[in-house]
Amino acid sequence: MAIKKVGLFAIVLMFAAALMAGCSGSNAGNDNPAGNGGQTGGTAETERQDLKPAELKMVLLGDVPADLDVMLGELNKLIQRDLNATLSIEYLAWSDWTQKYSLILASGEPIDLIYTSDWAKYVSEATKGAFLEITDEILTKYMPLTKESQDPISFEQAKINGKIYFVPKNSASFNNEKAVAIRGDLREKYGMGPLASLDDYRTYLDNVAKNEKGILAYAASQDNGFIQELVHEQGNNIINVGTYFQYSWSDHDNLTVDKVEYKYDSPSFAEFAKEMKEWANKGYWSRNAISNKTSVRDAFENGTSASMVWNAGTVSQAASKILQAHPEWKPEVYDVTPDSIKRLGLYTADGMAVPISSKNPERAFMLLDKLKNDREYYELFQMGIEGKHWIRIDDVLWKEGPDFERFSAGANGQWGVNNAKFRRSKEGAFPAEAELDKIWRTKVVHPITETFVFDETNVKNELAALEQLRTKYRPMLTLGMADNVEATIQEWRDQADKAGLKKVEEELKKQLQAFLDARK
Repeated sequence: MAIKKVGLFAIVLMFAAALMAGCSGSNAGNDNPAGNGGQTGGTAETERQDLKPAELKMVLLGDVPADLDVMLGELNKLIQRDLNATLSIEYLAWSDWTQKYSLILASGEPIDLIYTSDWAKYVSEATKGAFLEITDEILTKYMPLTKESQDPISFEQAKINGKIYFVPKNSASFNNEKAVAIRGDLREKYGMGPLASLDDYRTYLDNVAKNEKGILAYAASQDNGFIQELVHEQGNNIINVGTYFQYSWSDHDNLTVDKVEYKYDSPSFAEFAKEMKEWANKGYWSRNAISNKTSVRDAFENGTSASMVWNAGTVSQAASKILQAHPEWKPEVYDVTPDSIKRLGLYTADGMAVPISSKNPERAFMLLDKLKNDREYYELFQMGIEGKHWIRIDDVLWKEGPDFERFSAGANGQWGVNNAKFRRSKEGAFPAEAELDKIWRTKVVHPITETFVFDETNVKNELAALEQLRTKYRPMLTLGMADNVEATIQEWRDQADKAGLKKVEEELKKQLQAFLDARK
């Protein structure tokens, strides 16, 4: 352990020294193209020659695109030209990313850029010291385009004790609000009208489960998180505070820390878990759902499931794909919680960090600046090769290229560099996403806790133990697999108490109280 700590400290010192040298105006050994000033046309050749060759590694989440190497071949031509570097990308699969993510960072393996976010271990890893701090000096020297164009609110949302450890995306969307996609032909078959509520969705699931053979009502998998967000959280107007705590929106205007409760033995969660047992018993999903590794989207698109739950963009993309392949299924998208509060996702819902283990941190920041702000880099990284994976129609519209499926735009884990400035609309896109976006923006609320960030430093061991318990018990309850819901919740709570839940709750409420006091 002592050797590893010294190594990390040395990396920090070297990075700080390089940064100080760059700020002093010296170019000797400097890994920075001086005077770039944020130009998007590439660094001057004389500046590029000051950069020693570097091999950069990026880690993303998701499934490996079939044409990843094809895209990288073209992207590396740009990176080589401008930054005298090359990039490789490793993907952590959805099935086990939560376990591998922390391990790969703790291993000390050289990584130069990694996806992170408020839902993907940003706070927990940043407070462990896994990521380099993003200072104003770094932005000025290595990320001038980002400093100029990034919404300042995004950096405010990313702060932990006043410091920033990743660069959030530069777009805000309804990425956390859940919508539902269904088979319109089946809805019509059972004489149902358009879905207008959770009860309508329950009726649809019931009809499919009772009458259809060879197709699941909903292909639940893993921890059934999207159904929990739809039914438990949106259905009850619940605001999350970190992973383990929540409060009701009805308490928002007079929020006190006493109204914040532990989520997993709350009355609302217990009610939800009992309903999930009913859904499981009715056969809405497979009894093997807990080990199912097929995503709800894939199951819906391939016809083994009659519905899917995801954000409006993803369900609309799936509906569009089905409309082309199986128009007779008549895909439809609905907001089944129309009366719930609507919240724009935080900028911190996606982003990129430079790990402490990076051997080329300056070059990593420079590349990130390009990927986020240079259209040529951005579209190649996000959408693949023009003419092959996607086809430009005009400055706004695009359509699928002949090899679109081998590098599907927006589906390859590159969300960490999302920038609304470069957003394009797909020709013939399913209209639901735009329609829901227009409606939801009239209903947006901003919880007082929206920018609260829990510093986990003092309770990281307890949180690690609580996460192990959540991994064990949550899927049983959210998938309706527990024989006795109340007994399982109590068993989980007893184990959580032993793991240090009280200490975590006290620490969170202490920080939240300070946050609320500062806003008065």
